[in-house]
Amino acid sequence: MRGRTLEVWTGLAVVVLYLGAGTFDHGIWSPVEPTVAGVTWGMWESGELAVPRINLEHPFLDTPPLYFWMAVASASVLGELSPGAIRLPAVLLGLGCLGIVFWIVRRAYGSGVACITVLFAAVTGMFWDLAHRAATDMAGTAFAFLAFGVFARSLEEGESDRRRWDALVALVLAASFYGKNLYSLFVAFPVIGATLLVRREAGRLVRLALATAAGTVLLALPWAWALYEAGGGEYVRIALLDNTVGRLLPLEAFQPDGVDPINDAWIAERESWAYYVLPMFAYPLPWTPLALVAAVRIFRARGGWSALRTFLVIGLAGVPLVLSLSSAKSTDYLAPVLFFVFLLLADVVAEWLEIPDQFPPWQRWVLVGNVAVLAAATSLAPLVVAALTEHAWPAFLGLPIFAVGWWLVSRVGDGPADATWLARSALAVAAGVAVFLFWGVPGLDARKNSRPFFEAIRPDLEGRALHTTFRDAYRLPLVNYSLGRAVPFVARDRVAEVLAADAPAAVLVPVEELERQEDVLRAIPGLVVRAEGGQHRFRLVLNAPGG
Repeated sequence: MRGRTLEVWTGLAVVVLYLGAGTFDHGIWSPVEPTVAGVTWGMWESGELAVPRINLEHPFLDTPPLYFWMAVASASVLGELSPGAIRLPAVLLGLGCLGIVFWIVRRAYGSGVACITVLFAAVTGMFWDLAHRAATDMAGTAFAFLAFGVFARSLEEGESDRRRWDALVALVLAASFYGKNLYSLFVAFPVIGATLLVRREAGRLVRLALATAAGTVLLALPWAWALYEAGGGEYVRIALLDNTVGRLLPLEAFQPDGVDPINDAWIAERESWAYYVLPMFAYPLPWTPLALVAAVRIFRARGGWSALRTFLVIGLAGVPLVLSLSSAKSTDYLAPVLFFVFLLLADVVAEWLEIPDQFPPWQRWVLVGNVAVLAAATSLAPLVVAALTEHAWPAFLGLPIFAVGWWLVSRVGDGPADATWLARSALAVAAGVAVFLFWGVPGLDARKNSRPFFEAIRPDLEGRALHTTFRDAYRLPLVNYSLGRAVPFVARDRVAEVLAADAPAAVLVPVEELERQEDVLRAIPGLVVRAEGGQHRFRLVLNAPGG
C-alpha cells in the first residue's frame, strides 16, 4: 500500500471512528459529564465566562474554564447545547493528540509506521474513551501530549535551533494551566527535566524552568484577577491553592475551615502509592502484549539509545512515578503516559519491519498474534451486531470487513508480517471497532442516560416551585442541564416543611432520603412520589397530584 494512499485511508478511518461513533449518538453520562454539562449550561445561560458555576451560584473552580469555553463555542457553532456539542471539544482534542503522535513518528520512522501507529492508537480503549467524554481530563492530556511532542521534536535540532523549540515548550506548559491547572506541567516537566539531566543539559533545563515559571504566572494572572473581582480572595484561594497544592501534596491538615462541599480538592481521590501499577497494564489494551514485547526489546537494545528512545524510556517510567507522588489519584490522570506507549509501539513496529529475523520466535508470535487475534475478533463485529439487533443490514454492510479480516488472519502462517499486512490489519480493526461502536454506544445509552427520567417529570413541574437536596458537583449540575433551570437547595431536615406548605411544590431527592424520612412524609396529605430514574436514582416528590 503506497504511503500517500495509506495516509488518506488512515485519516478517513480515524475521523469516522472518532466523529462517527460516540460523539453525537448518546446523552450525558455519569460520572464526569454531568459536571461539565451543568457548568457549560450555566455559562450558556448567564453569559458569564470568567467564573465557572454550578446552579448559577456556586463557583466551580476545580479547573480553569478552557474546556467550558470550548464547549460553549461548540454549542454556538452547532446552534444548540446538546450532549454532542459539549462532547465535541474532547473528540477534537483527542484527534489532535493522534496528530501529534503521527507528526513525531513520521519524522522518526516514516509514513508507513506512523499510519500503523496512529491506527493502533485510535482503537486503544482507554484513549478512545477519554476522547469521547466531556471532561477537562482530555484538555490536560492534550497539553501534555503537545509538550512531549514539541520537546521530542527539539531533540533532532542543534544547539541554536533548540532555543526556539524550548521557548515553544515553555509556552505550551504555561498555557496548559488553563487546561487543568498545574496538572499537565506537573506531569510533563519532570519527565522533560529528567531527560535533559540525563543528556547533561543542565543549563537548558534551568532556562526552560525559568521561562515556564514566568509564562505560567503571566498567563494565569488575568484569570486570577477576574476571580478576585468576582469573589475576592476566597475564589483565588480555591482555584490557585485548594485545586493546585490541595491536589498535588498531602496537606489535608491545612484544609481551610468551612469549605463548600462542591470544592472537595483537599479530600478527593486519595489512594495508595501503588495505585497506578495495574492501570499501567490496562492502559495499552488491546495492545498490551505488543507493548510488553516492545518494552523488553527497548530495555535490551544494543548499541545504546537514541535521544528519542531515551526520552521514551524516561517518560514510560516517569509519568506513573510522578503521579504516584501526587496526593490525588485517578486512572484518568495516567492518560499522558499513552504518548510514550504509542511511541513504544512505533519503535517495535519499525524494528519488526526492518529486521524481523532478529526477533526471537516467541516475540514474533506475540506480536503477530496480538494483531491477528484482534483483526479476527473485530471482523466478527458486524455479525455480532446483526445477531444482537436481529437485523441483517449490519452483516451485509460488514461483509467486506469480515472478508478482509479473515483473509489477513489466514496470511499469518505465510511468514513474518510485512508493512502491507500490518496496515491492512490495522484498518480492518479500526473498521470493525467503528461498526461495533455505531451500535454499541446507542444501545448502552438506554441504560446510562438520565434524560428520559427528567423528560417524564417535566410536566409535573409546571406551576410548581422545585427544590432539591442535592448540593454537589455531580448530580446538581445534571439537574441544571437536564431541566434547563437553577434549582434552590433545601436542607434534608426541611424537606417535609417545604412539602407541607400550601403552595404547589416539588423536591428532587435521592431514594435513600425518602427511606430516611418515610414516617414524616407519609403524614403529609396528597403526597405523590414519582418512580425513580437515572443513574443516580433520583426521586421527585410532589405535595399534591398534578392536574
